Amino acid sequence: MRLRRALLIAGVAALGLGTALVRAAPAGAADARPHLTWVMAAVAPIHVANPGDPPGYADETRDWFIAHMPGFQHDVVTANSKRLQDMIAAGDGVCGAAMFKTPEREEDTLFSRPVYWTMPNQLVVSARRAAAIDAHVNERGEVDLPALLADRAYVGGVQFGRSYSPEIDRTLAEAEAHAQARPGSAGLVSISGPGHFDMLASGRFDWTIGFPMEVQWWARRLAGNVDKTNFLTELGGADLSYRTRPIAGSTGLVAAYIGCSKRPVGQAAIAAIDRLVADAGANPPWLAYYLSWLDARSWADYLKARATLVN
Repeated sequence: MRLRRALLIAGVAALGLGTALVRAAPAGAADARPHLTWVMAAVAPIHVANPGDPPGYADETRDWFIAHMPGFQHDVVTANSKRLQDMIAAGDGVCGAAMFKTPEREEDTLFSRPVYWTMPNQLVVSARRAAAIDAHVNERGEVDLPALLADRAYVGGVQFGRSYSPEIDRTLAEAEAHAQARPGSAGLVSISGPGHFDMLASGRFDWTIGFPMEVQWWARRLAGNVDKTNFLTELGGADLSYRTRPIAGSTGLVAAYIGCSKRPVGQAAIAAIDRLVADAGANPPWLAYYLSWLDARSWADYLKARATLVN
């Protein structure tokens, strides 16, 4: 995959569009450019926080935009989705590099044109529980998420503050409201951090939701970490492999955006970003960053589906 990745982005790298460097102002001169803080709140491998690991595709995309927005100063920080939204609401010049739209977010966030079209989130189960979860799969092989949530035999774990898709978010919100009205009526817990995959592997709950490439990322991370593998095994002989299932009503590609504060600096940033997206056309340079994470079959399926949306 890394060889294909190198070939994909060779043209981009040759143009010097890798990790962006912000030019310093001349000595003694104040830098009058407006300031942007890019908050990376997406999960791996969309955003990869470990300095020693290859960057995520949103990290590379963010750096491409930074390199093409010399009229702004840029800083990059890592935070969770809730913190990102609080920062956008509280100040100007705050941007999220990979966001889904939700009605709540649109109150404080100005969104760009679609920057990414992503494969949808899917239901994720440990290999040991795949057959049992299939009790709620329809004739098309898609999971009936409301039925699964209503089945007290299973418990799911999702990330607090994360948006999965409009349809999935709505279903989860309805389940949460139902659980508040009738405590114990829905098997769903919210996890504050990204530890839901090792908790799934250890049997703390039966299913979660995530991107297929996210699943592959975490499976490799868990299997490659001896301490983690031993810890999970001590919890009950954990199987570190996962299975995914599409979720009924949320099987198409999902648009994702750059979002910034609804204030003057944020508005100027989105205007600049929209111009760059429009000029990049149907096959922008950052598409290569996303494709590098897909296997050959997913690559072909993705490009076929994407062509119907952007052409």
